[in-house]
Amino acid sequence: MKSSITDILQIYQMMGGMRETNLTGVYPNKLEITSSKYKHKWRIKVKNPDIDEDTFSSEYFENKSGTLKYKKTVVYNYKYEANGGHVQKFEIQEVIDEQPVSDLIEIKVDGLLVD
Repeated sequence: MKSSITDILQIYQMMGGMRETNLTGVYPNKLEITSSKYKHKWRIKVKNPDIDEDTFSSEYFENKSGTLKYKKTVVYNYKYEANGGHVQKFEIQEVIDEQPVSDLIEIKVDGLLVD
């Protein structure tokens, strides 16, 4: 039985980390994508709004697309939309021999707060 891409991948948005914040002065905000097919994890930084709480606007958007590589070979294309540092929509497609083998498929992103 062939597994679908949604069965193969788990995606979490990891926010926080007091230790990293203290060391770098930056509040960590990353997507962690785990593939059971490749037994590999990728981490993608999500941009945090550089706005203080008094002037925060929900109109802060980030759209990003890119590729995930395994052993120097592109295996996935991805695209996401974030609002105020929170990923609202994440889409991904599998790539084999440099060719997409599916349309972009939306996958649910689970949130994970780290201290």
